[in-house]
Amino acid sequence: MTELTNTTETNLATLERVTAEARILRMSININMFHLARVLVEAKAVVPHGEWLAWIRDNADVSEKTAEDMMAAYRRFKDNPQIQQLAPSKTFKLLALPVGAEDAFMKQNDVENMTVRQIAEAVKKARAEERAYAEREIEREREWRKQAEARARELYENPEVPKEVAEELRQARENARNEKEQHDYFANRARDLGNENAALKRERSAWEQEKAGMEEDQQEQQAKYEELKKDYLNLKSTMKRGDTDNPQSDELTLDVFNSAVREFTGICARMPYMGSIFADMPEDERRRFDVLLQSVEGWAAGARRALNAYILEGEVIDVQ
Repeated sequence: MTELTNTTETNLATLERVTAEARILRMSININMFHLARVLVEAKAVVPHGEWLAWIRDNADVSEKTAEDMMAAYRRFKDNPQIQQLAPSKTFKLLALPVGAEDAFMKQNDVENMTVRQIAEAVKKARAEERAYAEREIEREREWRKQAEARARELYENPEVPKEVAEELRQARENARNEKEQHDYFANRARDLGNENAALKRERSAWEQEKAGMEEDQQEQQAKYEELKKDYLNLKSTMKRGDTDNPQSDELTLDVFNSAVREFTGICARMPYMGSIFADMPEDERRRFDVLLQSVEGWAAGARRALNAYILEGEVIDVQ
């Protein structure tokens, strides 16, 4: 009986110790997320354009979406130690709260002991309440303006009202109308900007996908170039050794032509994808590229005629 009691007490002590360690380590993970987010914010400002995705993949080992959420959480909650103690998944859910509503939300909800799903539902409810409150305020202001305009019109049309008072009321009515038009303009503009922002995000996503595809093509072409370069160096080394099994010959065989074509395309494979580089190139340098390209095109045309030639009665006939 005494042995069983001792074992139970030992287990309870162990559980208490590991529970305390787990909480400390969990808090360390949460705080380190904010430290990493700070580093990401600093890095985003200096990483060269087009290299951000590779940088976060190689150095932070997170996806672009996670990196964006981390940086947004840091920018918004870096001065809120209570939120910094939460798990990253919970912190990211709080980003959907209206700006400035996080303190009230934390007071009204036991976020630390809520699940991520419960937090998401509570945030959704808070957003709905905020939207309903804003709509009520807008409706109340609209009703007040409506009543003010009606009262102004009534007083303006009353012949007993002194002219100076009537003019003052007319001016107030005009000002109210102008304010309403201005309010409507900015409301419409905000909606348009939201639509434009969504369109820009879609274009950016499509551009990044296209860019990723081009980078993959360039990497594939570079790999082919390296392979051809290796073959060329091996062939050159073999020729220098004077390999007796492969004596040099001036004859243009299929293997020789294949090797030459592979070497040329390997070196120049990226040329069809250099549109942006050629666009920024000085005109004189572009003309020299054009002259060389015309030489290659002329040679290719002549080679094509020779390839299509046939012999008739001992005479070589070119097919144009």
